[in-house]
Amino acid sequence: MNTRMSRGVIIPGSLSWVCVGALLLSTLLIGCGRGPLLKLRTHKGCPWCSPTRQAQEGERSMGSSFYGDIWKNFWMDEDGDEHDPEAVGKEVWSYLKEIGYVSTIEDVVRQGRCSPKMRIVSINPVIVVMQPCQHKRYEHMKVHLSHGTRHPFELTQIPDRDMYFDEPMQWFSPDLETAPTEITFSKAGVAEIPLADGKLKLVHEGEWCKITRE
Repeated sequence: MNTRMSRGVIIPGSLSWVCVGALLLSTLLIGCGRGPLLKLRTHKGCPWCSPTRQAQEGERSMGSSFYGDIWKNFWMDEDGDEHDPEAVGKEVWSYLKEIGYVSTIEDVVRQGRCSPKMRIVSINPVIVVMQPCQHKRYEHMKVHLSHGTRHPFELTQIPDRDMYFDEPMQWFSPDLETAPTEITFSKAGVAEIPLADGKLKLVHEGEWCKITRE
């Protein structure tokens, strides 16, 4: 067994690697907790947290590693409570597994078709809007396109823009225990998702679907 000397003490080689690993881990974890913020902002892609109020998106320093600074994303609601997007995404995916919808997504993927694109549009309660993926819309452009949502981590990626309008659209909620439900737009291009304290309002404007909460 390989060994090395350290101030007259013989340390097994395997143990020395454990010590090195512990040192590296402690370096990675420096600054864990409520470290300094990189930014705190609200934009079109942020989910709603209450009537007329969207969550703020922030990044907190979690320390540094050999590759550079480590940042953790979060959403902050109107009360200052922080929501972990990854945890919300896992909650959504667990609900989809519970109602059997994940198997539907897997079947679609196996058939070589695009699964629906999903976006978390509210965190109090958690509500997700689904729409057909945009692959066919821009296929002729020969650019890299999303093939729909296939993993809970993808639910944490919130673009800085409104959703595209592409029917049929559906919504569901693990908090309200509501399975995927069709969204019906009026002739004026307006649809609503009822909530206990108001509603989510969807408005079709050209190729975009603007979502607000009242």
